Amino acid sequence: MQVKSHATEAEQFHEQVGDWLASLGYDLVDEPEIEHTRFRVSQATHRSTNDLYLQVVFNPVDGNAATISFGRLWRSEDGWSRLSNSYAIFAKRLGLEVPEYYELGYGADVAATVTRIWDDLQDTLPDIMSNTTSDLLANVEQDQYGAQRLAVGRYGPEFESHVEVSRFPRTE
Repeated sequence: MQVKSHATEAEQFHEQVGDWLASLGYDLVDEPEIEHTRFRVSQATHRSTNDLYLQVVFNPVDGNAATISFGRLWRSEDGWSRLSNSYAIFAKRLGLEVPEYYELGYGADVAATVTRIWDDLQDTLPDIMSNTTSDLLANVEQDQYGAQRLAVGRYGPEFESHVEVSRFPRTE
């Protein structure tokens, strides 16, 4: 697939992978063309019909890497937000393997990295989606770098009064 040139890596990701994610019930929930820091960080965040989020963050300057997060959305009124944990943690819990991060590279390497991410998602996301349970979410959220553990570190034991967590499975 030919990928056209974009202002951000997240735009390139969404252009290449967005239709496939939509076929799995995911909608784009942010604007991947926005750079969030002076380090040109961009992200593409997608939300599924059952309220599971998939976020790919591109950090081309400071870390020269892309990372994937997955799960419920944890957010507070002061702007703090996280997903349940790293996508790699979910994969590992289900006997699958994906990298913790993807080296982004430069120029044509970025397109190759986006393709590698997409290949890994095609190989794993349907299984992760179908095998994610409330218990699995609760467990990974308490792991190192899990959203609950980070919320406790930021807000203390009363974190629940500061943080709103999306529901899974989604109830209307």
